[in-house]
Amino acid sequence: MARTPATHTGKTLAALRDRGYAVAIVERWLAEAKKRIDAYGFIDILAIKENEILAVQSTGNAAPRGNPTQERIRKITGNRHAYLWLLAGGRIEIYVWRRLKVRRGGVAYRWEPVLTEITLADFPPEIARGAP
Repeated sequence: MARTPATHTGKTLAALRDRGYAVAIVERWLAEAKKRIDAYGFIDILAIKENEILAVQSTGNAAPRGNPTQERIRKITGNRHAYLWLLAGGRIEIYVWRRLKVRRGGVAYRWEPVLTEITLADFPPEIARGAP
């Protein structure tokens, strides 16, 4: 049995590879600021396969201020670069990893992603008007 990667990024990379994508981590660590910086302010991982390019935001279920999916949707739909990414033909997905028990009352668990795709329709009008 294959061991599940320890980080949310590792789990996302493995899931994308299973779907046939070639993947690359594009967020970077700024040691001086002690924080991670996403490419274009919203991309953690780039994934490509024939005729498709995918930008991925990956996170765990423990968000500091509530629902991690809603936080990521707000972050992405408030970003003009994300809107331009979609206009250029790219896709955007959010992976939120959650830990589920394999059996009720049991001690074993598995990690499962909740996937959300972001489309042009998700963006507010002011972002759409600002994009060329």
